[in-house]
Amino acid sequence: MRKWDESDFQVNANASLRANVDWPGDGFWREHDLCCWRSSHMNMSRSNNHRVYNHEFGHYGMLLRDEYEDDDDTHCAAGVGGSNPVFAAGGDKASCMMFQQTSFTKICSNHADNRHVTGTRQGDQDCWSEMKGHFMGESPGPNGAQRWRIQTPVDRGAIIGKLPPIPMSGWATLVAIDDANNNNLCQPVEFKWASGGAFAAGARVFSKNSSGRMIIQGVTDATGVIAPFSGSVRTVAGLHIGDTIGATWNVYTGGGYVPMVKKRTYTAADCVSALIVLSTVPGQRLPARRKWPSKARSCRSHLQRSSSRARRLAKPSCAFAPQWNSTTHPSCDCRSKTNRAFVTL
Repeated sequence: MRKWDESDFQVNANASLRANVDWPGDGFWREHDLCCWRSSHMNMSRSNNHRVYNHEFGHYGMLLRDEYEDDDDTHCAAGVGGSNPVFAAGGDKASCMMFQQTSFTKICSNHADNRHVTGTRQGDQDCWSEMKGHFMGESPGPNGAQRWRIQTPVDRGAIIGKLPPIPMSGWATLVAIDDANNNNLCQPVEFKWASGGAFAAGARVFSKNSSGRMIIQGVTDATGVIAPFSGSVRTVAGLHIGDTIGATWNVYTGGGYVPMVKKRTYTAADCVSALIVLSTVPGQRLPARRKWPSKARSCRSHLQRSSSRARRLAKPSCAFAPQWNSTTHPSCDCRSKTNRAFVTL
């Protein structure tokens, strides 16, 4: 895909993907990460809406940190749990975008009416002050002149409420679909994974085009359909006649999990169908076992044995111990509190 690796904002076919930024503390402010010389991107799913984009751009373009925890009620502004509806969920001045971007659409500040709460990953500095410091103090214009004029709610003396729509049609989003590299593009279609009910949940659906590029489409739920992380997208997309459509899953046998795969060619009939069903017919020979490295092998050893391309990606080596990531298997994660290196093998 042309210019994919150079892009800032990548929309993935994977409807089950949780939107993220590779290096949320660096964004586009640093060309490569410190560990594995990998560029940072906004990794979005086609199931995400504009609110999710706003939150992820908070990481990528403003260097803001998350102000939530998945397992508790951590949040970033005093008004989140307060009694004033203006600052509560859905309010015109609800200022906690890095906590919950759907109900709190503004950026938190240190204004006394709805002050930033310390103790989150953002730290003691509120998001507005953080953003202002980066764009004004760290990005001066020619001859050291001020490049940007930014006023926080503290500077203004007020938290601004909901603004009217921008009256400029020329600012509307334009989307150009370029399929010059592949012909016979099919429309998105519903997908169902069925195998006698045994493997309906947890199958990882993928497609592969004529150039060999594999695209993850999503992970199935208990009903066998793709489960979006957010939104309602449950289709496979970007397929062409002649592509491969398939799924991988794990079978527990002999005291461990055996990875399996089933795939077939995407036909002209599939291209005009309302539903694609992929299943293992009873009595059919089981799919070939995928030769992943065993989980018992250390991640560091696996990196050393990997292809020359993976070795190049893994340099310079991480200063902390790599860990096996069973979620993105087969891959290795190098993790610390502040950095995350991801090497796909």
